Amino acid sequence: MLTVIALNELSRQLLIYGGFFLSLVGIVGSCANLYLFTRRRYQKHSCSLFILTGAFFDLIVLCIALLAQRTLNQVLQYDYMASNLFLCKTRLYLIDAFLPIPVWCLCLAAFNRYCITSRDAVRRQWCTPKRSRSMVAVLVVSYVIYRSPDIYYLNSFYTNGQFTCNFPSSSFIYTNLQIYFSIPVLLTTAPLTVLTILTIRTRANLRLFAAQQRGARIERQLTSMVLLQTLCAACVIPYTINVFYSTSTKTITKSEYQTAVENLITQVVTLGFYIQYASAFYIYLIASSDIRRSVQLGWHKVHGKLCMINRIAPENTTAGYVARVNFIL
Repeated sequence: MLTVIALNELSRQLLIYGGFFLSLVGIVGSCANLYLFTRRRYQKHSCSLFILTGAFFDLIVLCIALLAQRTLNQVLQYDYMASNLFLCKTRLYLIDAFLPIPVWCLCLAAFNRYCITSRDAVRRQWCTPKRSRSMVAVLVVSYVIYRSPDIYYLNSFYTNGQFTCNFPSSSFIYTNLQIYFSIPVLLTTAPLTVLTILTIRTRANLRLFAAQQRGARIERQLTSMVLLQTLCAACVIPYTINVFYSTSTKTITKSEYQTAVENLITQVVTLGFYIQYASAFYIYLIASSDIRRSVQLGWHKVHGKLCMINRIAPENTTAGYVARVNFIL
């Protein structure tokens, strides 16, 4: 049986290495999505805007929430931003405001796929780029406004020889609103319910009207990508359950060993939670032959340029060296 010290060190190392790995993989994947879905062939499809928006906020969440807050804090073993009140408020506000946006962008993409596969012409009219831009704008502005009280309530505290950034005890009403409404409802229950319903309805549309979709290869692949990505949205369920458990047992006296075990479980669940933010590109890579072809072409271009540089560089270096020797002589 592992000791308390071993469990705590295992939790720390797991978050450090797992956090760095997920951050690296997710940042590369998000940047690849931003590059791929800004290309002209995808811009004419309204679903691409939801994927682009989700990739942008995935990138922010991975950089700020996973890498800058959780992983680097474990490396340094203290919160290096907590002593600065501006950084404290800005960091947590951005995390709280942007964390649910990729999940709801996936819901909007699933709604787009449901409409585009529908036989009803009125529903298909909802899939215009103008309406997609309006939906994205409403979503982002709503969360930016909804979490704006964070800027007022969040504060920096000095306890046990370290600075921490958190909500004060006087803001218990607002804090409970986030714990018992924002996380279980807005981040978990509501989007998962929407995704489940839209996935079932979209699959029914595809079965009933498959002939209608035969000529639209990219539309079919976008539908497959969105439907497959909905499976990763379930990663939020263990995280939500763990938050509820931690909150409800906060006042219960626990042994050091139980606390260490729960800390290890929390780190595992937390890393699992960020899988949904790091996996979108790789899911698209599996689901879409066009994405795979685009990645292969991009790799061949980069590899060709690197090979050309490696062929030219020695010649230039040698010529320059000979010229300098002749000048000296």
